[in-house]
Amino acid sequence: MILLLSSLIFSLIFSYFTNSDILNFFALFSGIAYVLFMGVKNKFCFIIGVFNALIYAYIAYLNKLFGEVYLYLFCYFPMMIYGFFSWKKNVYISKLSPFKSILIFILIIFISYIYSFHLKDLGSRFVYLESFIFASGLIATILSLKKIINHYIYISISNIVSIYIWTRLYLENSSNLAMLVLMILFFVLGVYYLFSWRKDIK
Repeated sequence: MILLLSSLIFSLIFSYFTNSDILNFFALFSGIAYVLFMGVKNKFCFIIGVFNALIYAYIAYLNKLFGEVYLYLFCYFPMMIYGFFSWKKNVYISKLSPFKSILIFILIIFISYIYSFHLKDLGSRFVYLESFIFASGLIATILSLKKIINHYIYISISNIVSIYIWTRLYLENSSNLAMLVLMILFFVLGVYYLFSWRKDIK
């Protein structure tokens, strides 16, 4: 309840002082709440994640970020539903070996390259950056469902790329400030929970 209230208060204050519209408010609120609940390993995060995926997909569509539309609509959305039913509270936190970590990073690059051709056809604005975000987000989500701590590493790299994209979009249109702030919070909280989850590795 405290996490939900904190997310709500921050989003309300931010939206009030930046004149954010209702769509950006809900994107910010649901995004922050999702990360906070995921960080404390509470399966309620998946319920919030469903709404965040739909809202963000629509905002990404409005900004012609088709790579992120596919990521949130056809990857995050179904995985949030799957995660809610498959998440087990008592499953131990684990980590990948250095060799597997390198293999997965190579897999991310490969998926990014293949997916970039599809985004070119769609006319996406940031083809290669969005394809990388899609690939790393897909892999990170799968790892998070298995409670593998490395997902925070991959998603943090993805968040850095997202920060760059939304900074560009913010410079074009100040109404994108809420999404830029959300990406920055995603990165900061991701790094924080990376170290927090390390204490629970078995």
